[in-house]
Amino acid sequence: MKHIFVLLLVVLATACSHPLEIVGEGDIVSSTGKNDCLLENQPCSNIVANDYIVTYVGEPREGWSFVGWQGCGKQYPDCVINVPAVYVNQNWGQTWPPLVGVFGKGVALSWPLESAVKDTRISQPYACFDCINSTLGNDDKYHIGIDMRYCSADAQSSADCSTSGNVLSVADGKICNVITNGSGDRGFGNTVIIDHGNGLFSAYSHLQSPTPAFGDEFLCSNRGVPGDPGDLCIYRGEKLGKIGGTSSGNETGVSPHLHFGLINSTLNPGDEGYCALPVKPGYSEKHPALQGYPDPWPLFFDNILSEPVLVKGLMPDQSIRLGPGLPNNTPLMKGNVTTDQLFVARAETDEWYLVDIPCGNRSTERGTDKACSGWLRKQAEVCPGPENSCVELVESDFIVEVPAQKEYINIYKEPGGVNGKLSQAKLWRGQRVYFTASAYTTVNGTGVDCAAGQWRKVDVPSMSPGIYQTYGWVCLADFRVSALNDTGITFGGNYPSGNNAGCTGATIAQQDCSHGRDADPATNDNSDGHAGFSYTKLSSSGSVLPASATNWACVRDNVTGLVWEMKTDDGGIHDKDNRYRWGGKTAQGTGYGDYLADWNVLVDGSNNAALCGFTDWRVPTWFELQNLVDYSRVSPSIDAAWFPYTQPTYFWSSSPSATFLGWAWLVDFSTGSSSGFSTIPATRAFPYPVRLVRAGQ
Repeated sequence: MKHIFVLLLVVLATACSHPLEIVGEGDIVSSTGKNDCLLENQPCSNIVANDYIVTYVGEPREGWSFVGWQGCGKQYPDCVINVPAVYVNQNWGQTWPPLVGVFGKGVALSWPLESAVKDTRISQPYACFDCINSTLGNDDKYHIGIDMRYCSADAQSSADCSTSGNVLSVADGKICNVITNGSGDRGFGNTVIIDHGNGLFSAYSHLQSPTPAFGDEFLCSNRGVPGDPGDLCIYRGEKLGKIGGTSSGNETGVSPHLHFGLINSTLNPGDEGYCALPVKPGYSEKHPALQGYPDPWPLFFDNILSEPVLVKGLMPDQSIRLGPGLPNNTPLMKGNVTTDQLFVARAETDEWYLVDIPCGNRSTERGTDKACSGWLRKQAEVCPGPENSCVELVESDFIVEVPAQKEYINIYKEPGGVNGKLSQAKLWRGQRVYFTASAYTTVNGTGVDCAAGQWRKVDVPSMSPGIYQTYGWVCLADFRVSALNDTGITFGGNYPSGNNAGCTGATIAQQDCSHGRDADPATNDNSDGHAGFSYTKLSSSGSVLPASATNWACVRDNVTGLVWEMKTDDGGIHDKDNRYRWGGKTAQGTGYGDYLADWNVLVDGSNNAALCGFTDWRVPTWFELQNLVDYSRVSPSIDAAWFPYTQPTYFWSSSPSATFLGWAWLVDFSTGSSSGFSTIPATRAFPYPVRLVRAGQ
């Protein structure tokens, strides 16, 4: 079974120098005091000898915040490394891929109210569909931010919440507009908009009148911040005003609350006026992520997960709630998780996970039943798991994301779509879902166009199990991924250490070599690829060649259906030594950070020449590219008999990093999973090879 993410912990056996690098402004501080790396000295060579046991901490400089690590797997906020001396000594003189501490401005956000997250009542969540039915015409539309109110832990209802309370800036920035008296704002009321740089804006609406009068003390020039003398600067945690209502801020009959939203201009670069007014009304006909309004939850300090995780429900009918705290945070209608259902979490607090859930089709119910994410509690006295746990983490071998090329993906009641769509279920761009390789079926000849007829089962939360369906089916082709390759591992391990030549060892039935295509004699004969891999050689015109051919231009993966470009050693556009910065044609996303055009010569040249008879060559997603990794091999970690001239280094994917602005995802073909760097994000300015792909037949 192939794991998407691999932790950097023990098997760092390829080096005795572990460089430390810094992005942004901050320092890397070590528990030993001997492995520190200061901003002024970076990059730091960081020579390692004997046992390499250290904990690294990122300490930001003033005005900056620590975002996370590159090269430390899922570890956050500390990076813990434990490498025995025997592995260091065996590889003296080599250099490991660097550990990079990333610091940012306006990336990790503080909470916009003085109350803690857990003491805040969420009255309307981000992206809930058809949240309310009112004369304002908000039905059949999406909420573009989060509505929040001051409450206390013992509040029994919204009536017990405060009608006042301060609103605070979530990060440093420049105040680019103050809107008073609801002037033309389409329901936002008094609003402050802050520009945090890199295309990120925050908007604070429904403030009480008068909107704060920012005096000379807020001028950037008086705060030592460069810029126009008239610019107003604000620091993280400074007061912007008090919560109010939807027009002048003082309406009676309107529950005072803050409408908080983010605007990412790079996600919708054609839409101007980010500081003139909120670009859209409080409700939008399209999902807000499609219009430059990202979900704020994953960016708050306490909620960041460096990578998504998979969680499983342990109790029947567990509520998904609007917020991670108060008992009176409303449960979502159609928002309950039954026992053993699986969902992808992308943010967390100490007590809660934020999970993606399908949403967005019109149904007859009203209320907060259309949210696209919600919060699952980790522990409670009524929960049956160890130490009263309500959910548990599960190894995630197949988390997929709705690709940037799609607005949404439908979920159907049955494979083939013959009985229609689930009324409450769409997956929107950027949302993640989990399905296993075993939960699938093939249905051809239905009314829904699904390439190869491959359907995957996904879990769906429901208000009333037995009345509302708790699962649905998606077409695999919609995710632009195909079937999952196996790992190439045909040997078993001994507990507590050591490997065997064959598939033998302790608890061998649970080990990787006992499962999948690698373990099936029908698919593991090495005639068309190592172990369970299966390849076909293609000529430059696309003709099928025998496995014995010595000259071929492309390789078709018979498991995934993808067709791959071959590398050469002739100095041409396919040469193994060519390097590119990230972001040319077919890179995913729209204007999110820098997009550099280096690899256009490869994409255009391959398509203009109709390489192997095809004209739809592109850069692969990180998931597609990782499917080529043979985890039983190193230098390179791929079947070199079918992919000669593969350099043992990182290769770019088309996937940008959602966490680090200006970074993108790589796949390591040097050591595969053994180094802990199978997939990592890196700054887009680094030159690395690219291998093109196209969809199969």
